[in-house]
Amino acid sequence: MNWSRFSVSLPVDPQRVEPVALEVAGPLQVRAHDQASVVVRGWHLTQPAERRVHAAGLVRVRAAPYAVLHLLNVAGPVNLAGLTQGQVRLENVAGPVRVQHVAEVYIGEVQGPLRAVGVRQHFRLEELAGWLTVEGLPQVLQAQVDGWARLRATALAGQQVRLRAAWSVHVQIPAQAAVQGRIEAPQIWVDLDAQTHRGSGVLVLRAANPDLVLEVSSDRAVYLGPQPSTLLDMMGRGAFLTRLRRWLGRRSGASAKAPVDVSANELAPSSPASPASEDDWAAARRRVLDLLATGRLSAKEAAALLDALEER
Repeated sequence: MNWSRFSVSLPVDPQRVEPVALEVAGPLQVRAHDQASVVVRGWHLTQPAERRVHAAGLVRVRAAPYAVLHLLNVAGPVNLAGLTQGQVRLENVAGPVRVQHVAEVYIGEVQGPLRAVGVRQHFRLEELAGWLTVEGLPQVLQAQVDGWARLRATALAGQQVRLRAAWSVHVQIPAQAAVQGRIEAPQIWVDLDAQTHRGSGVLVLRAANPDLVLEVSSDRAVYLGPQPSTLLDMMGRGAFLTRLRRWLGRRSGASAKAPVDVSANELAPSSPASPASEDDWAAARRRVLDLLATGRLSAKEAAALLDALEER
């Protein structure tokens, strides 16, 4: 394999778009540009075999807005933005992953967290180990999440959502939205003008002309309504930080390092039922930095944890 530092440019025909496949052992950044090409720059690249590029280190990609990218076996973090007419497929990717303003996103297996903003058409997620945040609902969203999920839409126009989550789900939509579908969870809270409901089990929603059609199931709880949420609201502080610890432990265990041994009590104050103050969260952030300084967290793990604390 011939490794060197260089850039490669692959043409993209807007009339007949052929995919470009990337395998990247390291961080990946994708941005749109106004040229009919996909340009890959990195510290270590192989000469492309047809339209497949192997890379290592920090890799930067500039792509036409209508490009089709297949990202395979990527050791993240991954940050993609601006493919407003394009398509991105991810398979076996280590997060965190951020996708912004992409027309279509198809994801096989990802170690989260994953944040999607402004995906317009299709968003399909087969398996995510982590937490999912979606800002602005695509026309069709299908997701399987081994973690918790937060969806937010300020405007609706007949979107369809099918979501299965192991932890809590929070769907923030306008109170006047007409919703049709099915919710299944041990705790259900619906707070809409047309219907309010608190209970458990299965809830069927009916609307003659729905703004949103959904099918959501959770092993914990589902909220549907206009109130903003935090991950703390959905899970409780102790469960939130315990889940972060488990995710970081799984990510560390996949490498040569031993799993991170950090208990939830080390990161958060006691009494999970009490509301968390800014001082509480500041103390949690300081604790993460202390663990980084003593070597119990890697820089990548600490960054993921601090990012999640900011997302609370």
